[in-house]
Amino acid sequence: MNYYEHHIGDYAQATAHLSLLEDGVYSRLIRKYYASEKPFLNDVKAVARLVGARTDEEREAVEVVLNEFFILEADGCWHNKRCDEDLISYLDGLPAREAKTAKGKERLQRHREERAQLFEALRVAGVAVAWNAPVTLLREKVATLNAPETPFQVAPATAAETPATYPQSPVPSPQTPLNPSVVESVVTQPELRENEKSTALTSDEPKIDRAVEVAKLLREKGIQATPAILRRSDFAAALLQPDADWLAAAELAQSRKPGEQISVAYLRPMVEDYGKPARDSPKFVASNDKFQTSFDRTSDRELAATSLARMIAKGKGSAIYSDADLDDFGVMPEVAA
Repeated sequence: MNYYEHHIGDYAQATAHLSLLEDGVYSRLIRKYYASEKPFLNDVKAVARLVGARTDEEREAVEVVLNEFFILEADGCWHNKRCDEDLISYLDGLPAREAKTAKGKERLQRHREERAQLFEALRVAGVAVAWNAPVTLLREKVATLNAPETPFQVAPATAAETPATYPQSPVPSPQTPLNPSVVESVVTQPELRENEKSTALTSDEPKIDRAVEVAKLLREKGIQATPAILRRSDFAAALLQPDADWLAAAELAQSRKPGEQISVAYLRPMVEDYGKPARDSPKFVASNDKFQTSFDRTSDRELAATSLARMIAKGKGSAIYSDADLDDFGVMPEVAA
């Protein structure tokens, strides 16, 4: 028995007449009685040794306390009525306490296992959470990852002028086919990228399917990606980009971090950057820093050269860059001519 209730008022009233030495002896005898959970044998010398009584005065104090507060019963032991009552109550409730302790340990084990599983699910999904986050917060975040999302749809630029139920007849729109040579001269790489983005924006394919496709594509390239991460709102714009942009971003990331584990979150800003339309105006080539930045992106090198070549052909770039500037950018002479 490692605990007992010490009623200060009752103890003070019963021991007020004791000397300081006798009070200390009585206190030690009670603690030893509870700790051993049994009465003392009828051997005063042995009892005195249990409580550390060495001198004649201390051993005499032990004998005085035993005779006053303990009873020598028929079993040949010194009993204390209050201690015996507390021990009986304690032993009667022991099975219930042990069962309660076992259940508490089981609950604690289940809690720790659940917490570890929640942390692992969030780690795989790329979600960072504080180590001391409550389990309720962890459950909410995991539930958010697993919650189904509605297909991603782009709202129309303008509202319909007539009700949806208004019967309409198709309006014929005959067009004359364009000359192939004209099409080839007009449609350039920037326009092609715009067409890819437009096609992605108007696609009727649900967002959840697109997330699965991109995750599968990236995992084949060794990139750590899951559909749960790609369904997050901050990936909405990147999901609209074609597979070519995702593959280009993956190759660029792997060249920058050879041998390292790359997450899909590292690719997102690069894919979004690839999806931005090329800027074809004098502002784009207004400074070497901005144009050089375009050349730093490997996948846009050809795009930047084409844009500069078109501007020089229009007479907009000749006054801004010299032949030496073009050499610094690495543009082929036949492209920039």
